[in-house]
Amino acid sequence: MADDWWAIDVGILAFREERPPANVRQDSWLRGSTYIGIDPFFYFERLARQSGAPALIYDWKIVKIEVQTAPFIEVKPRVTERDQSLLGWKEIAETNAWDDDGGHAEYLLHCRRISGPARRTRSS
Repeated sequence: MADDWWAIDVGILAFREERPPANVRQDSWLRGSTYIGIDPFFYFERLARQSGAPALIYDWKIVKIEVQTAPFIEVKPRVTERDQSLLGWKEIAETNAWDDDGGHAEYLLHCRRISGPARRTRSS
């Protein structure tokens, strides 16, 4: 835990780049729902270099990729969100984050953890 980021053990270690909640201390138990995104850039470019930062990079095998199919609808002037009545997923062979859904695609990656220790750098 640092002033501007923190890690949590959810079976694997995950991090959040923001000030830790005021009532959370090291070794605290937490309960709730969360969203887990995959983008290690902030971790391996900055956080991994900090003293005391845990190893947070794991190896995974992607076994299936799905993309959200619900269209965006305007819910307020110039504010869009996915049409909740049409939420669904379609299997695809690969991602194309620049072009899929106009660059706003949401992917669901079905993954299997490859054995081996977590590390602090991108390559083994």
